[in-house]
Amino acid sequence: MMKFVCNHDEEFFQPGLAFLIGFLQFLGGLASEVLCIVFLTNLTTVIDTLIRFVAFGSIAKIDNFFADALPAENKICYAGHDPINVTIDRRTVKTSLQSWDIRVCRFVYKTLRIIYCSYIFYFMPFTIMWLPYVFPSKVVGDPLWFETASNVKN
Repeated sequence: MMKFVCNHDEEFFQPGLAFLIGFLQFLGGLASEVLCIVFLTNLTTVIDTLIRFVAFGSIAKIDNFFADALPAENKICYAGHDPINVTIDRRTVKTSLQSWDIRVCRFVYKTLRIIYCSYIFYFMPFTIMWLPYVFPSKVVGDPLWFETASNVKN
């Protein structure tokens, strides 16, 4: 959404608001991803991790249920309509003709995209390795919990 707004700003009455919708969608997805990782790395058994992972996958599909429930004549539904035509790509966009707010939106989009892709593709495995040590599990007998049973008060 953010990329489409940056390349096709003339398609919108208020491109700043359209960009904001895409930005908020990005922040919501990022927050749910981070919270899912933190929660799943704190589980102590494999079966608990699998059950919670499947549950998170089901929660992520809730917006699909809403979209499927919309009537066919709704403007959001594309049933029977042509898909969105992308007429301008990054090679044909003329940044000199764009307004300063679209340039700022493009800078924000590109910066977030670089950070997000580099983290997901390169640094995620390292996060999974060190995160359990930052937020250790509080189960006695777990190798990540450094207290013995005699130190724990009943």
